[in-house]
Amino acid sequence: MRRFAPLAVVALVALALAGCAPSPPVQQASQAPGQSDAPGQSDASAQPDASAQPGGPVWPQNMASHGAILVAGGVLPTPAAAPERADVAVDLPHAILYIDFLCPYCGMFEEAYGDELQDAVDSGDIALEIRPLTFLDRASPDRYSTRAAGAFSAVVDEFPERALAFYRALFAAQPEEGQPGLTDEQLIEIAAITGASSPQLEQRIRDGALADFTAAATQSGFLEPVTGDVPPPRETPAFYLDGERYAGPIDRPGAVADFIAGQR
Repeated sequence: MRRFAPLAVVALVALALAGCAPSPPVQQASQAPGQSDAPGQSDASAQPDASAQPGGPVWPQNMASHGAILVAGGVLPTPAAAPERADVAVDLPHAILYIDFLCPYCGMFEEAYGDELQDAVDSGDIALEIRPLTFLDRASPDRYSTRAAGAFSAVVDEFPERALAFYRALFAAQPEEGQPGLTDEQLIEIAAITGASSPQLEQRIRDGALADFTAAATQSGFLEPVTGDVPPPRETPAFYLDGERYAGPIDRPGAVADFIAGQR
């Protein structure tokens, strides 16, 4: 996996919005999976307190579906999220991508297909819903999956027009498996580089204010259908378009663009 890039490099990457591609299944539960088995019901990171209730700024706007629906110019506005996932009507072809910010294969997927997914969003060909999961906290000494997903969700809430840039910058600076993740201050600095900066955003990242939300989103991600009667994924990354699962090459740029074109 890539090591943390100096912030000067991250700045260039964020501006260029370079992309990333997935890899074969990893069978050992102790390893960070790319296309690998989802956590079992005993995984604490996927088990939020079902009695948790949104309050104040803790539960984000624009993520009622437990994902951020990226469209040209920003994020599709939705009400505040809640412990239960809400159905959201999407007029465009609806792509859904499940990721964990620590998953090396998700980083590879972004590296190979990030540009073409962004092009499809910017051109209005698709609405791309990012559903971040946090089950790889088990492979992190500092709960990086939760902290990164929380930072992403906070940006989606406060700076929806910068959500895609921040998402891509996080993968450009993805930490080494088993190593400490980006610090809260580094997450804040990367957010600022991509154009998302406010005292409230900084405080929410430092406080881990969206941890309950990201835990609820992880639980719904692995237990609830992707859409309709499409079963939930058992690995990450998992990419769907209007309910059809992408099963093509994981490391050939152009393959996802061909998949999107073939679904029209």
